[in-house]
Amino acid sequence: MKLPLLVVLLFLCNSISVSAGITSWNFPTANFRHQLEQSTRFADYQLSFSDITARENGTDGSFTITVTTAGSLTVTDTVTVTYTVEGKAQIGVDYVPFPLTVKIPVAAGSGSVTIPVHAIDDRIMEYTEVIIFKFQSAIAQSGTTVDLPDRPASVAIQDDDEGKLITFKGKTDGIEGGEYATVTVGIEGDYLASEPITVAASASGTAGGYDLDEPTLVIPEGQNSVTVPIYIADDYKTEGTEYIILDIFDAYGAEDNYFYYVAHGRDTIYIFDNDSIPVARGVVRLIGNGSAYSSTEGSADNPGNFFLRFENLGSLPISEPITVSLTTKGPATNGIDYTMPQTVIVPVTDTMYNWVNVPVPALNDNIIEGNEFVEVHISNVTIPPGATIDYYINDAVYISIIDDDSANITIAGSANGKEGGTQGSITLSYSDDLVAAEDVQVDYHIDPSGTTATQGTDFTIPADVIIPAGQHSTTIPITIIDDNAVEDTEYVKIVTDSAYGNNLHYPVGPVTDTVVSIADNDRAPTHCGPNRLVIPNVITPNGDGRDDKFVIRGLEQYPNSKLFIYNLLRGGTLVYQSKDYKNDWDGQGCYQGLYSYILEVNEDGRVKIYKGPLVIIR
Repeated sequence: MKLPLLVVLLFLCNSISVSAGITSWNFPTANFRHQLEQSTRFADYQLSFSDITARENGTDGSFTITVTTAGSLTVTDTVTVTYTVEGKAQIGVDYVPFPLTVKIPVAAGSGSVTIPVHAIDDRIMEYTEVIIFKFQSAIAQSGTTVDLPDRPASVAIQDDDEGKLITFKGKTDGIEGGEYATVTVGIEGDYLASEPITVAASASGTAGGYDLDEPTLVIPEGQNSVTVPIYIADDYKTEGTEYIILDIFDAYGAEDNYFYYVAHGRDTIYIFDNDSIPVARGVVRLIGNGSAYSSTEGSADNPGNFFLRFENLGSLPISEPITVSLTTKGPATNGIDYTMPQTVIVPVTDTMYNWVNVPVPALNDNIIEGNEFVEVHISNVTIPPGATIDYYINDAVYISIIDDDSANITIAGSANGKEGGTQGSITLSYSDDLVAAEDVQVDYHIDPSGTTATQGTDFTIPADVIIPAGQHSTTIPITIIDDNAVEDTEYVKIVTDSAYGNNLHYPVGPVTDTVVSIADNDRAPTHCGPNRLVIPNVITPNGDGRDDKFVIRGLEQYPNSKLFIYNLLRGGTLVYQSKDYKNDWDGQGCYQGLYSYILEVNEDGRVKIYKGPLVIIR
């Protein structure tokens, strides 16, 4: 903290006098000035530290925190420092706990405190671990500010257990059909692993892959050793005692490659034979065929397939044919989606392996159903006298049945309708003579750009359209309403949007739209003389006295006639109506544009409706 210069000067001077406009400053003696300067000086403390190393073998480290000042302050003070510790090294496991708050006495401008770090000898093979000191606060008793270091401090704890030998520590021999062999690998003495340690070993000897499964050697974290089984195969062959030689050549951990493990050793495991009498034994397996796991409809020359493999295992070979029974499951059905024999004869020779190819051709069923699959298992095997044949009912191969049928739905045709006569319709169908295996919903919409008829007034059409499962097509009925309105032929434009079932999506096309016409059966009155109506389709309300109003000639013969005018350019908004029209509407409030009218008149005791376009020109 620095005091303003003016304040310091005011404290240091005895008096101030002004003479002839000149200010005079009168200061006290030099000793007083020195004492006052010492009482007002504020020196900043600087906190520093030293990084050190400790070792598990008893070489303790010490961590020093130092306080210094930049000025010449010689007063006595105390600085209390608080810090936290973190890092991979663990309190009470890798080092003895120490206080997290220390008081540093300061005299003559500096002071320090040394914190001993006692490493614990844990007999664990581990990497160098670090204690991280993070300074949280430093408070001087005098109130002087203390600057903390700009980085954490660290103490490295070095391990003294490196270089311990990893080798074999025991083994047991095995016998076919009896106890498995075992092998034990571990760290010399009672030292422990700080991480999983993989021990790499090579195998040699008279026992091969058909006699045993080579072990995987991993010493778990926190353990001195591991004992793993060596699984012995009962091969039903008279062959005498065999052996396997294991040679350790490397060991490595999971974290990184900086920690070096010393690993070497050799051990021999013996495998005793249990076959004193020659036997005939074999096994049948299902073998898949890679890319031929699939079979496509219509590809009879390239069907999917799998193999049955018989393997001679005993001392006496089996040479008689074997009949293998197969069972299937899955969504694809044998005889409908594909063909596959239920029994297969495997020709057997005295060689070790005998193979037979089993084709699975897909049937072209003209059913849209998507891709399916069949799962094949062995259910039974005929066994020649005096022999033993194994098979595994849980083994399976899977063959995909690829559907080649197009799922497109198109508009196949339409029929026009007439009021009081035939009804309209639209036909939807799949291509060729295909059918679907499920109900298919078809979504559509009415395109206003090609539609002049009004739904609910001129026609009705169902909202939901379904092509039933197993049916090639469906018809959408368009029911024509006899509305007693004199009007031109009207039209409905239907556009298909999408189609879908529970399992598949069905594209629409190539034809996705069609137009159905609705012919009118209402003719304009043919009365002679005054009863004939003449309705204009253009008015020009510009005040020139010609066609300024919507005048219907003959309307006076039809009292209480109703008139409705709609603005077609604004979505059919009603702009005028009259329940007793008197030929007096002049288009007031309407802009130039396209409109439509509906005129209702009473004729011979029934309501007759006239509809048509109306253009306003100004």
